[in-house]
Amino acid sequence: DGLHINQDSKGLNDDYDVGHHHSMISMTDAIRILGLAKYTPGMIIQYITDLCSEDGTISEVTLHQGIIQLIRKHYMSLPLMERPLADHILQRLFIVFQIGSTGVVTFTDIASALLVFCGGSMERKAKCAFSLFSQKIGISHEGICSVLTAIFKIVSDLDPGHHFNSATSCTDIASELSSDIFAQFPQYANHSTGVSLLPVDIFSSIFAKILNKFDASLVD
Repeated sequence: DGLHINQDSKGLNDDYDVGHHHSMISMTDAIRILGLAKYTPGMIIQYITDLCSEDGTISEVTLHQGIIQLIRKHYMSLPLMERPLADHILQRLFIVFQIGSTGVVTFTDIASALLVFCGGSMERKAKCAFSLFSQKIGISHEGICSVLTAIFKIVSDLDPGHHFNSATSCTDIASELSSDIFAQFPQYANHSTGVSLLPVDIFSSIFAKILNKFDASLVD
C-alpha cells in the first residue's frame, strides 16, 4: 500500500526534552537511531516525493512531521537517553540542506541523504540515486556530484570522524571523485554535446566502492 503521510503527527520533542545538543554521533548509531532501515530506497524516495510542494521543495515542518510519522514506533522503543538524538538527526538534516534562509530544502538533497539511512542493498540504493539525476541513458558529472555531495555532507556533519574537514568541502571532494570516474571511462564522453553520461551498471559499482571507502557502516 506504500507509505502515507499523517498531517496530525506530533514532533518527537512534544513528548521528550531535547534541550541539550549532541555535537557528533557515529553513522552506525545514527542509522540505528533514526530507524529507517526497514524501508527500501524506493519507498523512501516515493514518500519524500509525496512531501514535496510543486516546486520540488520541502519545508522544515513538513519534513520533520513526515519522517516522525515513519519512525515514531521505532522511536518509542529506544532508551530514553537516545530519543533526543533522533530529533538531533532530523534537525541536522534540515539545517545542512536548507537553501540559504528560505526555510526549505530540495527533494533531491533530502532523498540523496536518506539513502544512507534506509534499508536495502547498495545496488538498490545506487539505482535509486541514479534515478534521481539520470538523463534516461546515464548520469552526468553534475548528477554524480549532487548525490555524493549530499551524502558526504550529512555524514560529515553528524560524524566529524569521517574523512572531511567540513561540510563545505564536500562539494569539492564529490566533484574531484566524479571527474576521476569519467577519466577512467573515456568511452562515455560525448564530445559533440559536451555532456558525458555514465550508465547505471558502472555508476552502481563505483557508488558502492566510494561509500565503502569512507565507512563500512554505510554499506551492507
